[in-house]
Order: sequence, then structure tokens, then C-alpha cells
Amino acid sequence: MKTESFGYHPLAEQVVDILCTRVQNQDRDFFRITLAYYFSKLASNMHVSVRTATKSHMPVNCYAVSFAESGYGKNYSMNILEDQIFGKFQTKFMNETFINKANESIAQKAIEISQLSGEDVNDVEAELLADFQKSGHFLFDFSEGSAPALKQIRKPVLLAGAGAISLELDELGCTFLNLTEILTAFLELYDTGKIKEKIRVVSAENKRSRPVPGQTPTNFFGFGTPMNVFDGGKVEEAIRNFLSIGFGRRSFFAYGDKPRELGSKTTDEIYNALISGASSTALDTLATYFEKLADKSKCGTVLPLNESASKFHIDYQLHCVRRSDTLSQYRGIEKVELSNRHVKALKLAGAYAFADNATEVTIDHLKYAIRITEDSGIALGRLLNQPRPHTRLANFLSEYEHAVTESDLIDLLPFYSGNVSQKRDMMNLATAYGHRHGIAITQYKEADVVFYHGSALIPNPDNAEMVITYSKDITDDYTNFTPGLDKLVAKFFAKQSIHYCNHHFKNGEVGKGSRAKTNIIEGFNFAIFDIDEDKMSPANLSKLLGDTNHVIATTKSHTKADPRYRLILPLTHTLSLNDEQYKQFCRNFAFWLPVKADTSAFQREKKFRTWNTSQVWSKLDGQNIEAMQFYPSTSVSEQLISRHGKVVGLNGIQRWVVLNCTEGQRNQVLYRYGCILADHNLDATQITKKVTEINNQIASPLSSDELQATVLKSLDSKKSAKPY
Repeated sequence: MKTESFGYHPLAEQVVDILCTRVQNQDRDFFRITLAYYFSKLASNMHVSVRTATKSHMPVNCYAVSFAESGYGKNYSMNILEDQIFGKFQTKFMNETFINKANESIAQKAIEISQLSGEDVNDVEAELLADFQKSGHFLFDFSEGSAPALKQIRKPVLLAGAGAISLELDELGCTFLNLTEILTAFLELYDTGKIKEKIRVVSAENKRSRPVPGQTPTNFFGFGTPMNVFDGGKVEEAIRNFLSIGFGRRSFFAYGDKPRELGSKTTDEIYNALISGASSTALDTLATYFEKLADKSKCGTVLPLNESASKFHIDYQLHCVRRSDTLSQYRGIEKVELSNRHVKALKLAGAYAFADNATEVTIDHLKYAIRITEDSGIALGRLLNQPRPHTRLANFLSEYEHAVTESDLIDLLPFYSGNVSQKRDMMNLATAYGHRHGIAITQYKEADVVFYHGSALIPNPDNAEMVITYSKDITDDYTNFTPGLDKLVAKFFAKQSIHYCNHHFKNGEVGKGSRAKTNIIEGFNFAIFDIDEDKMSPANLSKLLGDTNHVIATTKSHTKADPRYRLILPLTHTLSLNDEQYKQFCRNFAFWLPVKADTSAFQREKKFRTWNTSQVWSKLDGQNIEAMQFYPSTSVSEQLISRHGKVVGLNGIQRWVVLNCTEGQRNQVLYRYGCILADHNLDATQITKKVTEINNQIASPLSSDELQATVLKSLDSKKSAKPY
């Protein structure tokens, strides 16, 4: 069944057009759910029902929940609907239809009771009328209440044979927890409009009123802002619980998050759209049309579902069940909603048929309702998969311009709540999320106050645009350039006397960059280290780095006995760091390296030089270095620093092996280490001893049996100590 090809109800679309124009918001899906609710509200007040193939009567009613940020236009649109489009229906229904229908219905019920019980018909009618009046004036809709009050307001609806109970809540995040009792009762009332009565103590002064059988259609419409509802706390827990126990399958959902295009329009465009969107005559025509639907003769309308429409509805039911069977049991709310989606679609089809003044529910009405129901299912999926609080916290920190304190976070973010431990856990989770998604969350102290700041890092997945600037002059005429990594190697390490830096300079786009700290344009995506005081050869370093992308180029003063070279390591992200942060980043990075780097070269404006006689070793199709692990003042870099004490006494290569022997990498790293030892002409016994010693230093060492069966067995074939 290709439900995406189904259209929308034409009359409802006319009203949606008006709302989009008047509210200046083109989110039609959001307003369609609103119209589905109001069409159902009209039909339910007239006690419209759908007669199915089994001859049962399904009352038309609607539960709907819409989420959007404040200012999205939900209240404005409701005011338009209630005052200018459906206002005449409500006026006629309240002042004429409901009262006349109540008098007629009470008289008829009195006759029926009298015939069964033998009581005087006038006495029974007087009793029923007294009950009707004692319940107070009927409310067309209301915004708060209790379960006892709900059962009380059912009495006049039952007696009148008209009217519906319509609860409309704004700001669900603020009101939901206070209304769980009445909402629980709404769960029971949805399907057939019936609910079990509670027994209570009666007395001469407080007698139990005569029970009146029948149905009371119920409608529910809730509005909320996603941040206040999905707060990671009690409100979200309660709402998810209600969705799981029945509100999910019963409700339509809208999720308004489309950007409004108002800012891109001129004053004249907005004015012309407002005056041409819907004239007062057009609105009055619609209002008059809907007013006629409030005629007393339409109360109790039964809309049959003919054979072809019934079979079409069964096809949709099967379509829903089959799709539901493919969903994981861990998506319980979505799974149940999908398998029961056909029920609310049929109720809405009845509302559309009533709005069309039709005599039956047709396949077209079902198609209109199914399209809305499918759109609603998509919105529900998005709602249930809202970013978790720690994800929103990480994103907030990356988008907020300034560093913030705990106090700022509490004021700015409703979901940043709970005790100290809960907020600390949220920050830890946010940091972990940021590490996996390119958001560096730093924290530092000033006057014993902790500040947090986030930076969204730009991914550098394919090394297509390496940030470099170059010149033949030491200080001036630098040109900004962004070559691919392969072209960088070919261009810069085949020429003599080219000076280069790993940051761009102001005016470098026109070849007039001046190499000065004040001219730095923040942003680099590869690190450069001078290796002048380490005896590891460039070839062995390249072997040790393995699949890590790198470029190693010897300098002018390089000799085999006294190796000197530059090490270039592409990063997973482009980082924007100030001068002090860059120095700390390089210090963190240098601690990780298996060779000793020149710490005097840790300036952003530091220039390096290429030579056409350089020997070059490179790996260009491997993996980039994870930049986040060295980002200053983050928990990840702090963990790296905290490991300093655990590797004291180890030389550079040993420290590198210990730091890089993580789960899944231990065998490979230990093997490469053993091969480096073999290149230094150690015999098999010495290699076994040193590999075993360093294995015992790592956090999760290999067992002696596994070490022997994998790493040492492979190294045993290298007894000749030939380079691999």
C-alpha cells in the first residue's frame, strides 16, 4: 500500500492554506494535525459514529499532541480557528443544539426508564433534569481538571446525547505532572466513550444519582515545547510512560521544527500575503458552512462503512501490522502505535465524512485519514528519538559563544537539572558524546569557579583540503593553499627553499601574507614536529606508525648517524586554537609520540623548510590521528596527561607502545615493536624479553600463552633480524 501517494482532505487543506498565510508559517504538517483535531471535535460533539462491518459503532473523537518551540504560531492559529472559522458552530451548538437535544433526550430517557421500572414518568424526568442541572453548565472545552470532575461532567453529556469532553492543554512540560489522574481516565474513555464508575459511601444527604448508560466522546489536544517536555527528568519519564500505556497508539502527533521564512520576505510581500490569503467573506463562508453542521438533526449521525471501504480499511490494518512486526521490541511505543494505527485512521475518516456532510465513509475519506496518520507516525518517531539531555548539552556548549558556569547552565537549560551527581554524569556523557561527534568540551577554573566551553570541530575525512601557507621568503609573501594530502607531498617536498606553515595568514589569499602571530587565521588540520634529538630512523618510525597517515621528510642536516627530519601527521578534524592552546596541544601530542620532538617549535607562526634532496616516507591512505585526544583542557587529554606517571622510566618508543596497546591493537603494536627491535640487531632472546616486559606494562596485557602463540611466534620467523 503506497500511502505516500494519498492526498489530503480538500476542505481541511483550504483551512491549512489560511493558517499558513495568516500565521506566516508554512509547516503544513503541523497545522494538518490541528485541523484533524478540530474536525473530530465538531463530529464528537454531535455524537457522530462509524458503523463498521461488524455492525459495531465506533465514536468519532481525537487525541492529538503537537510539539514546537514558543512562537511557532500554535496559539495564534487556534485563535483563528476558534474565533473566525469554528466559532459559529460552537455558538449554535452551545446556545441551541445542546439545550434542545438535552430536553428531547431527557424526556425520551424518562419514558424508557418508566416503562422498564414502572416509576412515574414525570418523577423520573424531574429527577433526570435535576441531575442535569446539578452538574452545572456544559463546557465545550477546558484546560485542567480532575478524574472526579471528569466523571461529573459526563453526566450532562450522557443525559443530553450530545456534547463531548475536550481537554486542551498548553505547555505540557509545566502541567502534565498535575494532570496524570484525569489523563489516566482519558485512556479508558478513548475507544468507546465508556468508563467504570467508582463506588462511594452514600447517605440521606448524599445519594448516588441514577446511572445513565451511554457514550461520552472524549478529545485531547496537548501542546508542548520539546526542550521542556523531553527534559531527561520526571516530565519526560511520565510522558514516555503515558505513551507506552496507551496514549501513543491513540494519539496523532505533530512536530514543528521547520524554519519560518518570514525574515526572507519584504514588508510588501508579507502585507500582500496577509490581505490576499483569506478575505473576511471567505472566512465567513467557511464559518457558515461549519455552523450548519451543528444542526440538531445531525446529532447521533451514524456513518456506515460499505464493503469496499471496509476491505480497504482491513488492507491498511494488515499493512500496519506487517510493518509493526519488523520493528524491534525495544521500540515498543512505535511498534504498538503502528500496529493500532488503523483505529485512529478510521475515527478521523469519520470526522472527514461528517465535515463533507456525507452519508457514509468512503475510500477517499480513509485515504485522507491514512495520509495524516502516516505523517503522524513519522512525527512520533522523531519525538521519541529526540536528542538525549547530554547530547543537547554538548550541542549547546558547541553553539554558545561564551564559556558558561554551572549557574548559567541551570538558568539556560531546563533539562540541566538534578543533584550534583546527576549533573556531573550528564556533563561526562556530553563530553563522551562530543568526543565521538567532533565537539571538544573544555573546562577550566577561574577564582575557584568552573567554566565550560564547547567547540564544534570540522571533520577532515579525506584530507582533501590541507591547511598550508608557503613562500620563498622567510617572513613575507605567504600564499594560503589547501591542497590534498597527496598533492602536498608532491608539491612541497620536491622543491628547494620553500618555507611553509600549518596555518593560514591574513592576506595570504592574494599571496601577501606576513608570518606574524597577529596575522594568524585560526584553523589547522595537520601537526608538524621537528625530530632532531632521537636516534630512531625515519624508516623505522614510518614502520612503527603503520596505518597512521603520515609524512616524514629529512632535513638538510640529516645523516644516518644523526637523523633529523620533520614529522607531519594529518588530523581527523580541523582545530581552531589560540596561541596558548596550540602550544598545549603540541605538548600533549608530543607526549604521545614514539620519538622526542623539539618543544621550541610549538608556535602557530613557526615556519618550516623543504629541500629537494629530502628523503620522504609516507602513508597517505590510512587513518588520521584522532585530534580530540590532544585537545587542551578536555577530559580525554587530561586522562592522557594523568598517564605520565605510569610510563616514567620508559623511552619514547616504549611509552608509545604502552599508550597505543588498546583493545584490538595490542598484537599489531607489539609485533611492530618487536620488528623495530629486530632492525636494531637484537637476537630472538632479547626481543622476546623486551616484548614480554613491555606487554606487562600495558593496561590490559596479553596472557603469556596468547603472547607466545601470536606475537612471539610471528617474530620467531624474524630471527635473521631483517627489516620487515
